[in-house]
Amino acid sequence: MPPELHLTHRASRGEVIACLLTTVLFVAVCAVVHWAYAENPAYHDAPILKKILMLTLLDGCLLFFVLCCIYGIIYIYHHRLIFDENGITEHGIRSVKTIRFPEITAIQWDLNYSRVKLRTMTTQITIRFEIFRRDKERIKAFIVFLRESVPFDRQKDWKKFCQRMEQYYSWWDKNTIPVPEPEKGEILYTRKMFNRTIPWMIIGSVITMFGFAYPVYLMLMQGKTLDDIPEGYTGRIIIFLGTIWMGWAVIRYSISKNGKILLKKHLLLEYYTYIVFGLVAFSFPYAVFFMCHSPFWGQIIYYSLFTILFLPAFWMAYQKRKDIKQSTESLPDDYMPKIFEKKE
Repeated sequence: MPPELHLTHRASRGEVIACLLTTVLFVAVCAVVHWAYAENPAYHDAPILKKILMLTLLDGCLLFFVLCCIYGIIYIYHHRLIFDENGITEHGIRSVKTIRFPEITAIQWDLNYSRVKLRTMTTQITIRFEIFRRDKERIKAFIVFLRESVPFDRQKDWKKFCQRMEQYYSWWDKNTIPVPEPEKGEILYTRKMFNRTIPWMIIGSVITMFGFAYPVYLMLMQGKTLDDIPEGYTGRIIIFLGTIWMGWAVIRYSISKNGKILLKKHLLLEYYTYIVFGLVAFSFPYAVFFMCHSPFWGQIIYYSLFTILFLPAFWMAYQKRKDIKQSTESLPDDYMPKIFEKKE
């Protein structure tokens, strides 16, 4: 192992104190829950056997979670990982595991780009990249070292892992602009391009509000009052609008400022989804009004219609995942992303 990777990792004092405070807070909450339950009139009026059963179940669950928190504190305090020229040693509460690199029989690259599992014939160690204290260069060096130290046929999900890592670093790296390959049908889709959907979001919101007001107007014209508005009608409209705008913000934030590479045919999925959501936004107020006054079969018909509208979107999403999987599997076995190249 390269000298720059030699280290001894253990939880910091701040992490241990944070876990301890979390446990204390959880114990306080458990005590309040126990007290509130014991003071409940329904508990006092229950038979003695039912009281014992209820308290046993409640206090048993609370005690179980408290013990888990205490075990977590002890584990974090004692857990250590030692990296040296011979291999990796993990000190736990009950055992000490050691893995030598020539003995590694399998490497499982985690698809969430946050950890890697090392296996030998008798031992397994899971290493989270957080142990490097967010040192990106050291994380890259460790990944490259493992990749080059173990035969490729013993490593699983390497290509998918690389794809996630490239997406992660391209999102955070503000200096690198992705370069699309037009001959493959790729385009650079930026956050600024996504911002063009704001007018459509505003128009959809206005239409939704007018759609909310129109059934109320018809109801008032029939001599009814605002008290006759179906219960929950206003709340559903507000929740719907808030969910749509929150989803839009999450999607916008997921796009790097420098953009991401997309296939042109995958843009159809985005546009089709917007069209379907526009239809939902336009008809949602009427649908709520309809469902509040319709039998159960009417609600089934309504949800079935919108499920049918979304079926093409599900199919296009499936095709997108299929294309990504094919492009990933087509990479050579010795593939090494440019993000792992050393900076001079």
